[in-house]
Amino acid sequence: IGMIKGSRMDMIIEKATELGVKSIQPIMFDRCIKKKINIERAQRIIESAAKQSGRSFFPKFLPVSKLNNWISENTLNINILCHINGSDFLKGVLINDKKSYNIIIGPEGDFSDSELNTLDKIKPITINLGPRRLRSETSAIVGLANLNQILNY
Repeated sequence: IGMIKGSRMDMIIEKATELGVKSIQPIMFDRCIKKKINIERAQRIIESAAKQSGRSFFPKFLPVSKLNNWISENTLNINILCHINGSDFLKGVLINDKKSYNIIIGPEGDFSDSELNTLDKIKPITINLGPRRLRSETSAIVGLANLNQILNY
């Protein structure tokens, strides 16, 4: 997820935990306004959301990464890029429930053209979450909920 400011990042951490993610990786994109994250606060949000939702384990909260570093570490997973210009809808994408998925959500202000070109190197499945431009936190919730529905979680 692209770093976003204020309580919106807290909401993503909370809802992603409730929706069953295994890890949360903040990524520093060109247009990110927020540059730091309080890891202790993120952990408290994760613990609270995991307990509330009845999870048996807490997802990992990974340190902030630059896009190129993240890409080099995530070439083996199925990468799903949520973008308004995506050509596919998640329900039309072949899903293999034996794989790990990365849902890539951009920052406030969207991805830069150079970031989209960089992301193309990992051949993501680029999906569209509907006809409206969504906030980053809404995109994260919609993308995760749709993936859970398809995988029958």
